[in-house]
Amino acid sequence: MVPDCVVVGAGPAGLAAGAELTGRGIDHVVVERARVDESWRTQRWDSLRVNNPGFMNLMLGEQKPNTYLTAGEVVERLEVLASTAPLRTGLTVHGLTRAGERWILGTSDGPIEARSVVVSSGGGRMFAAPRNGRPCCPTGSYSVMRRPTRIPVICRAGPFWPSGAPRGSRCDGPGTGTGTGTSETTPRTGATAGTVARRAEIGSVIWCTGYAGDFHWLGEDLTDPHGLPLRRGPASPAPGVWFVGLRWLIRRSSGNFVGFPRDAAVIADALESYLGPSGSRSSSDSAA
Repeated sequence: MVPDCVVVGAGPAGLAAGAELTGRGIDHVVVERARVDESWRTQRWDSLRVNNPGFMNLMLGEQKPNTYLTAGEVVERLEVLASTAPLRTGLTVHGLTRAGERWILGTSDGPIEARSVVVSSGGGRMFAAPRNGRPCCPTGSYSVMRRPTRIPVICRAGPFWPSGAPRGSRCDGPGTGTGTGTSETTPRTGATAGTVARRAEIGSVIWCTGYAGDFHWLGEDLTDPHGLPLRRGPASPAPGVWFVGLRWLIRRSSGNFVGFPRDAAVIADALESYLGPSGSRSSSDSAA
């Protein structure tokens, strides 16, 4: 039987979407490449706590109003939320194609067919440093890429400096409060990057250009020239595809625990309207 929806990603946004779909009786499956909320398990500082107090993070269950959960506590609460979700873990997604009025999600365990798709694969999984027009490496790791000039380029998202990576002077920017004896940097207002790197005396390069989502599997029809999703709000121009968990998707809080359930409710409403009454959904699948 073809599910009404497939949710790609079992992080907090994907689980929030799944909970809203369950509450509306919409048949769905949630697919995840690793474990539930893998990034919170392996890509967070041991001492990390969420930014918002407990009374704002209602999707994480009952907690004291002014508490700030640790990363481990977040994982524990998300596991409770995931325990009732129709999950399929260990699936790597490599493509999404349209087939008539349905979508075919290509995975490492074979295709999954569904009438609609909610993309919740995250907006910060990859470094935004340019490499052939795509982010260079996944977060939680580092990469030392050698250029023809033998300049190492460092990508790093962990809390510690990687062993074996070259060390240099620390830059002391205005108002940073760092100690003396460091290199100074005073950017000029309006200055642009114009130095030709192969002529400069540079020992290494560290990207400080932020993070981006990895949406290459969506294909050119669903992404812009920069590889970002084509969308208006949470909806793709393609019928039956929505996004959740991206910053400023609908509101300021779209990228955190406050906004995940709110945005998921909006998307579930739109998806329910798109699919039609539950009776017609069931009869359509049976006829197929």
